[in-house]
Amino acid sequence: MKTGHQTEPRPEATLDPSSEDDSFKPWSLQRRGDSPAVSSVLTAAQDAETPRRQSATAEPARPSAEGRSPVSIPLLVLVLAWVVGGVSLAYGPFARELAAAVDHHPEVKPALWLAMAVVVGMVSTLGVLIHRGSRRELGLARTQLVERQEAEAKLAVSLREKDALLKEVHHRVKNNMQLITSLLSLQAGTISDGPTLQVFRDFQGRVRTIALISERLYQSRNLAMIDLPEFVTSLAENLLSAHDAAGRVRLETSVEPISLDVDTAVPFGLITNELVTNSLQHAFPTGRPGVVAISLRQNGDHTLALIVRDDGVGLSPGLNFETSDSLGLELVRTLTSQLDGSVQVDQTQGTTFTVVFPQPNLT
Repeated sequence: MKTGHQTEPRPEATLDPSSEDDSFKPWSLQRRGDSPAVSSVLTAAQDAETPRRQSATAEPARPSAEGRSPVSIPLLVLVLAWVVGGVSLAYGPFARELAAAVDHHPEVKPALWLAMAVVVGMVSTLGVLIHRGSRRELGLARTQLVERQEAEAKLAVSLREKDALLKEVHHRVKNNMQLITSLLSLQAGTISDGPTLQVFRDFQGRVRTIALISERLYQSRNLAMIDLPEFVTSLAENLLSAHDAAGRVRLETSVEPISLDVDTAVPFGLITNELVTNSLQHAFPTGRPGVVAISLRQNGDHTLALIVRDDGVGLSPGLNFETSDSLGLELVRTLTSQLDGSVQVDQTQGTTFTVVFPQPNLT
């Protein structure tokens, strides 16, 4: 009998695939008495293998519905038309008559099938061509629409830039004209001679008229058109104030809603300025009160009529409007000729100037 310590034999590695233990792994080696370090290494290796085995056994992902090419609606309509046509041919009166004819003449059956195959092939080819053509036309229309929208956006930006530039131009012209008016006023303050002073005043009024046109253009929504009712009223009131006649001369204006372009508005404004200035300077001497009436109307023959009337003393005796060397009347004649118009003078009651000129085509 032997004495001493007898060690128990180590059990062999166990490999039990049928085990239901959660910690079991098919390739694992589990021994009793293994060290904690060895157990931790085995556990980590088993955990790393589990996702790979699960990914290998997982079902492959199906393509999403978004990646599939959509079926064209025209193609579905074409297939539906084929089905309806086929049913009509198979069960309609024509099909019965055709079947009876084939029964009497069986030799035509191969040719009939061949003809039907050709027809089906032609219809299929036509459907494919129509489908491709519709898609091509749709893409072309979409491209043209995008290009048109981009062109309209660029045009809108360009128009806004041009409007801003025109406003700046009119604003600078107005400021420059006002500067000239101020310089003339300063120079007139140093002149003591009456006729010379009056020349400066008249010239100052003409410059102020042009400045008023630029101011109206700057304030207008349409930078190329002048609204005449407001312009004529402002011009007449400025002239009345400049000649210190606001308390004794009554101003009457009757202007139809007419607009003029810049090329016509400048000579029109200067003509109005000269005629109203002439009435204020010569029609009411020695502080005489009176009325100055300004009207503008449209005639039926596509012309405009400017009428400036006063109830003053009238023109000087022997003064001929056509041959007068007065600068103001000469300007009226020259500017009226520039507008392809005519001037008539009536001295029945006071003085009435009627200027008729063609209405410009603004379209």
